[in-house]
Amino acid sequence: MAVLMTILKVLGIILLCVLGLLLLVLLILLFTRAEVIFRFDEDGAVLKAGAWGYKYSILPRKKKKPKEKPKPQQKPPEEEKPEEKKEKKGGDVRRYLKYLSPALDALKGSINSIFLKRIEVCFTAAKEDDPAGTAMMYGSAWAAAGTLIPLLENNANVKKYRFRIDADFDGTKPLLSVYLHLVAPLWRFFAVGLRFGWKALIITIKSKLEEKRNRS
Repeated sequence: MAVLMTILKVLGIILLCVLGLLLLVLLILLFTRAEVIFRFDEDGAVLKAGAWGYKYSILPRKKKKPKEKPKPQQKPPEEEKPEEKKEKKGGDVRRYLKYLSPALDALKGSINSIFLKRIEVCFTAAKEDDPAGTAMMYGSAWAAAGTLIPLLENNANVKKYRFRIDADFDGTKPLLSVYLHLVAPLWRFFAVGLRFGWKALIITIKSKLEEKRNRS
């Protein structure tokens, strides 16, 4: 009996050591400084996250390419002049506007503890065959930027930001391009992600239910 109790005590100590080690590793991971890069333009959304020099692509997910058969050797092509890089246009933002409010709400409580390394926002107001609507959208965009810019200027955690707002009276839809580079402890990103994800899920379910009702 004494031998059994000794074995149980040893196993208990080993289990506690393992749990303590796992807890320590978890705490180190949660307080690790992580980076998140988000970009949205005409090519869609790109989301990358990383820490310790490593980066992982979350959006879009890479598809596995089928293996190609080896091609016969050909003559090396003539050198071509490198093309100039063109600035990418903004993407159609109308389908994502419903997620803007929950995203801002999720960031409100954590904005002071997140280092905003780079923010670039380019918005082009446009409404098809509606110059007055385009002008109103343009004014509303500048009003929103006028509220946001002083907050960024007074925040020591902001390193670089740029806003550009235009109006396209011949355009058919508003276009938006965004680039965000954020740095914060990993647990902060988890907290923001959970707050935003829950609200975004509810909005997505509601919109899908409305689409089904409209079809029926």
